[in-house]
Amino acid sequence: GINAEYMGSDYGESRKTIAGRRRAKQAEIQEQADSIADLDAQIHELRKAREEAHSAKIRLEREMEELSQQDQQRKTRLDDALIQLTGLKDTQKRLRTQAEGIKETDRTLKTLLWGISDQIKQQFVSLEHNWRAWSPQDIVHWLCRLEGGRFAVYEATLSNAFRREDVAGEDIPAVTNSDLRIWGVANFTHRHDILRCFQVLVQGHRTASRPSGESDLEEWLGKVGLGEFVEPMQAHA
Repeated sequence: GINAEYMGSDYGESRKTIAGRRRAKQAEIQEQADSIADLDAQIHELRKAREEAHSAKIRLEREMEELSQQDQQRKTRLDDALIQLTGLKDTQKRLRTQAEGIKETDRTLKTLLWGISDQIKQQFVSLEHNWRAWSPQDIVHWLCRLEGGRFAVYEATLSNAFRREDVAGEDIPAVTNSDLRIWGVANFTHRHDILRCFQVLVQGHRTASRPSGESDLEEWLGKVGLGEFVEPMQAHA
């Protein structure tokens, strides 16, 4: 009876021990399972972080590529600008050279014009000295070249009137205000000025004398009927 009681007591203790070990083992297993779950969660987070880092790397590489392209474009534009600047400098040099050439041409042109003015002056003086021998057309031609062609509007009218009435150079002193009005010069001021030119001619004064200075050359060219030279001179001024 004693052995049976002892054996029963020992068996009960063994069962408790086994149950305690089992619970400890289960707790250990649960702890390990929790650790594994934590590790899985950490691995998941690490994978997620890795994917985000990879995506960030790709975006960064794209941005770097875009920046590199933009930098290349800026360099290209800068190179183009430098080429244009070089071209502009060359153009500026060429224009300066052309300007010097134009100035030289201007000086040559003015020298030629002064020579022409001397020749025309001599012709006009010679012509005006022989005004008595003028034909009707000579009178009209002379009038239309005075004062830059101011009276050229009457060229056809006066040509017809002078031919019709056979007005020659020797008749100039006898021309009156009424005559000019009858011949078609309706403007009073123009009649007065034409008569004044006739008086100056008859009295022997030069109506187309050479200009006294370079500044008067353009005005003089107009008066002697060479107004077409004025614009080229202004263009080279």
